[in-house]
Amino acid sequence: MTKDRRQNAEDRRKTCDARRRAMTLIEIIVSLAIITIILAVIVPQFVMMRSSWASKEATTEVLQNGRILLDHLERNLLKAVRITAVSSPSTTTGYIQFVANDGNSYKYDIASSYIRYGIVGVPSTLAGPATQLQFSCYDACNLDTPLDPITDANIIRSVKAEFTVYSPTTTSLSKTFDVNTYLRTNSSLIWELNKGTNVDFYTVGSYIDAALAQIDDTHYLCVYAGTGSDGYTVVLTVDANMVITAGTPCQYTTPDYSDARYPAVAQIDSTNYLCVYRGKVGSYNFQYAVVLTVDTGWTVTARALTQLDSTCSDTGCSCKYNRMVKLNDSDYLCVYSRDTSGPGYAEALRVEANDTNGWTITSGDPCVYDSVKGNMPDLARIDNTHGLCVYYDNQNPYKGDWAVVLTVDPQTLVVTKGEPCDYDTSGGNAPAITQIDDTHYLTAYSQSTGYAAVLTVNTGDWTISKGTGSQFETASISTPALAKIDSTHYLCAYNGKAVILTVNTADWTVSKEQASLVWESSVTEPALVKVNENVNDALFLCAYLGSSSYGWSVMLEATKIRP
Repeated sequence: MTKDRRQNAEDRRKTCDARRRAMTLIEIIVSLAIITIILAVIVPQFVMMRSSWASKEATTEVLQNGRILLDHLERNLLKAVRITAVSSPSTTTGYIQFVANDGNSYKYDIASSYIRYGIVGVPSTLAGPATQLQFSCYDACNLDTPLDPITDANIIRSVKAEFTVYSPTTTSLSKTFDVNTYLRTNSSLIWELNKGTNVDFYTVGSYIDAALAQIDDTHYLCVYAGTGSDGYTVVLTVDANMVITAGTPCQYTTPDYSDARYPAVAQIDSTNYLCVYRGKVGSYNFQYAVVLTVDTGWTVTARALTQLDSTCSDTGCSCKYNRMVKLNDSDYLCVYSRDTSGPGYAEALRVEANDTNGWTITSGDPCVYDSVKGNMPDLARIDNTHGLCVYYDNQNPYKGDWAVVLTVDPQTLVVTKGEPCDYDTSGGNAPAITQIDDTHYLTAYSQSTGYAAVLTVNTGDWTISKGTGSQFETASISTPALAKIDSTHYLCAYNGKAVILTVNTADWTVSKEQASLVWESSVTEPALVKVNENVNDALFLCAYLGSSSYGWSVMLEATKIRP
């Protein structure tokens, strides 16, 4: 019995232990509720922490993209020499194009949601994705109102760039940045062209064929054909404000020797000038030379009238398009085309003082430098006995622009020609020429449009070679005129326009500066002479046939400016 009780007690103990080891339903439910509460508190914290990290990572990426682009825009726009093209301020997918101080053209734009940058035509992705790229440009006088539309990109001095970038993973996350840059340049200054007031100096009849020569720093002699093609002169006075005052025109031809077409003029000394022209005796044309003397009252008298070109017949010869250079203290070289067929002639002249009428003009025998067509020549001095002549030949199969070196024998005044160079075979016309240095010369000519090239003279055998031609005008031009600004820059005037041509002395190529100017819509036969030259500017006097077929003049200024 005792044994049974013990066994029963042991069984009851084991049953109680088993019950203590198992969880009741209530305990399970309570435990689950506690776990749920804990998870409900902890899991959102983990989700929030993860979302915050992703957001911060996206924000950092957006800010980094923005800062990189801000720095890139500011750094490169500061290097811009000039803005060449820019979108309207209202355009959100804008662009800006500029020339940097390395001479290359660069562009910022936006395409396929990415902002790009690079040399024009070769863009590279810079930053993004982006939804906006806007540029607002201002001039130096008004930093409040953007320029719109952009009519002259050269006047832009300040650029505001605004752009919006967003995260590629979180498209709703975006930020807008802006930067203001005042343009400056780390390179050389650029050229700008300006003009003074156009002044008419001959209005009593038709005016043609101007030639200019400097008297002193403020006075210039203009020789031209006026009413009835008679020979006239006028002294033009200029001042530092680009104002021209015309004196009273003076006729230098007489009724017995009328007509003075195609004049060319060169200075003898401070008051005397040699003038060559086509004159007329009765109904016959001849080539003449005369000394023009300018007195202190700026009136002009003619002396030592001399007939030239001993090969002319008794019935005369029509000499046209005279050009002349002074070779040394007494000798001059003149070129012209003659007669209807227009062969090219050259003639050397010597001017010496005497006690009779003050001057004696002698000439050597004319030289035919082109027997076919030496039309519309121009001439540049090489040295004391040589000149470089460029001319137009419109006769097939030699059609084009040619150049030839002419040599003057100082003992006999006989002119001989070198080997002609056909430097433009495309039917060029009306060439002009000016000296660069002892062996290089810049020529501008019409090839339907305007072209320029450098001619190189070999002073050993006097042969000529031509550099690469460069187009500076896309419209048709006629009778260009050239004048030297400095050792690498040259002013070219034509058809009422002016441009600056730059010569690269490393490879002798020619390029056109950005600066250009229109001084009158209807202009032919411009003549140019330099008035003065300073460190950063040069002034020129231009005489031309303008409106109403009157004689006009204008001052042209080439100035270096900081963009």
